[in-house]
Amino acid sequence: MPNTPSTTVVVATFNRPDGLQRLVDGLANQETAPDEVIIVDDGSETPADPMFPTSDSTTWSLIHQDNGGPGSARHRGIEHATGDVIVIVDDDMVVTPRLVASHLERHLDGDEVVQGRFENSNTDDRPLFDRFIADQQTAFFDRCAADPSAIDPARLSTGNVSFRRALYLESGGFDLSLRRREDSELGVRLHSAGARFGYNPEYTAQHDEPPESLAQWLMVAHQYGEAEVAIAQRHPDAYRIWELFDQMPGVARFVIRSTMRWPSVMRLIGRASGRLGQLCERFGADGPGVKAYGFGYALHWFAGTTTEFGPTEARRSLAAHRTGTSATELDTEPNQVVFGGVQVDIIDLPGAVDRIIELSQSDNVEIVVTPNVDHLVLQRRDPAFASIYERAALVLADGQPLIMASKLLRLPLTDKVSGSDLIDPLVAAAAANGTKVFLFGATDDTAEVAANKMRADHSDLQIVGISSPWYTPGGDNPDVLVALKEVEASGAELVLLAFGAPKQEHLLHEFGDLVPPACYVCCGASLDFVAGKVSRAPAWISKSGFEWLYRLAKEPRRLWKRYIVRDAAALPIFIKMALKRVTGKPLTATRASAATPTSAATS
Repeated sequence: MPNTPSTTVVVATFNRPDGLQRLVDGLANQETAPDEVIIVDDGSETPADPMFPTSDSTTWSLIHQDNGGPGSARHRGIEHATGDVIVIVDDDMVVTPRLVASHLERHLDGDEVVQGRFENSNTDDRPLFDRFIADQQTAFFDRCAADPSAIDPARLSTGNVSFRRALYLESGGFDLSLRRREDSELGVRLHSAGARFGYNPEYTAQHDEPPESLAQWLMVAHQYGEAEVAIAQRHPDAYRIWELFDQMPGVARFVIRSTMRWPSVMRLIGRASGRLGQLCERFGADGPGVKAYGFGYALHWFAGTTTEFGPTEARRSLAAHRTGTSATELDTEPNQVVFGGVQVDIIDLPGAVDRIIELSQSDNVEIVVTPNVDHLVLQRRDPAFASIYERAALVLADGQPLIMASKLLRLPLTDKVSGSDLIDPLVAAAAANGTKVFLFGATDDTAEVAANKMRADHSDLQIVGISSPWYTPGGDNPDVLVALKEVEASGAELVLLAFGAPKQEHLLHEFGDLVPPACYVCCGASLDFVAGKVSRAPAWISKSGFEWLYRLAKEPRRLWKRYIVRDAAALPIFIKMALKRVTGKPLTATRASAATPTSAATS
């Protein structure tokens, strides 16, 4: 083979004298003899002493060291190596005569890192959980053989791999602080440095290690999870630590997210799932057994991840992954909860008042809406209504069912801020800040009474106009045009828009650019409440979530169709939210121009 680089095979060994001798014999019969074989005994209880063949073409070396882990042993062997290309194989490998030649061929093609294929031997004699992992590994190698782009540096495995020695040393070599997955971390680092990765599809090596017990297997899964965190913290932009989570079924993702506060509970459920797998295997139900083993493995993996991160940081990291944000972006907590197509701001009453006063100083048309269950339905059915919700600068939860659903789904929306609750503190803040207020809607009598009461309660309040035009959505509405001109002439900064939903939202949509700049608060029947024309439900009824029933009893003819028929269409919205919660999909969002949040925790 012309221009063939010199080659060193490095083997780390620990307590496997028989397997090591078999490997030595296999390396002595290579089609292309390596220039050098270095074996590093990593503190075996009985020091390794294999029989080396007599050879003029290969130099054989044996180094003894205290136990430092396979990465430490391989690193020491590479430091002592003189070959241009390093080939690493495990001490339990059964190799074919083309092991070295097949690696060198890929390096001659220009690859700097070559992942070799390997498989476990005698898989039929192994426990199902061991076969499960072996099958996953085989499937990965099959994908690499079919499509070289499937080679994943983060899955680099040094059971059968080769790379240029100079490249390895320039990269800093194995991170010896890692006792698991140090090969994956090396792969990520080499890839980030621009190394070219290739794949050796030939069946050149077989693992022949004895099967693990279920307890050992689960322990390794836990250790892998711990190591994943250390790697991700070193390479936050290049390592996909939550990829396994994405591959889990929806119910499994729900269990994982629900137990991330308690890693010990995750391990307990994982062990139970593993034992269920053993029971399935005993009765020949291999399909369910594989699923049970896979779930047990995943739970131990995530328990390790959560333990290493810490439960709080693990949940934050997963939330960043699910929402497609970086960890830095996640430092800004989500400030909205998503109900179908409506994103409700996470904000309390004082925060809402402050935000509205801030919006009233804008030179644009700013809109505040107060959704309840009925609005969730209207938003899906009424494009004009939906367009105003999309434009809204502030979306306040006016409906105890929204708060109850949020608490049930463990979402951070905890404060109901209805239009009727909002008016008095908002008017007080407007008086204190010198904000000019315009009452727009209701009836002339109602608006006048409400204005007088507001002035009586807040002597500094500037109500600069009152107008109650007749408005029919889609009809001829000259009075509305006149009223909008009055709003503009008055210099109003805060407009209380009291036509009821969806009329008030339709008005804003229909008149579009004719609406003068101000902050428009869609407050429904709030002026009727202020004027005493309509009585509110007692506080205990409102807090219990049955204010709708109180209002239905007061006005059955007007409200029965809305509450009994139309609002029933909101049920699928809540069901879909529950399903998203189970499957781990995000139900929170972050508004670019954030409302003032409450202190509620993120989901």
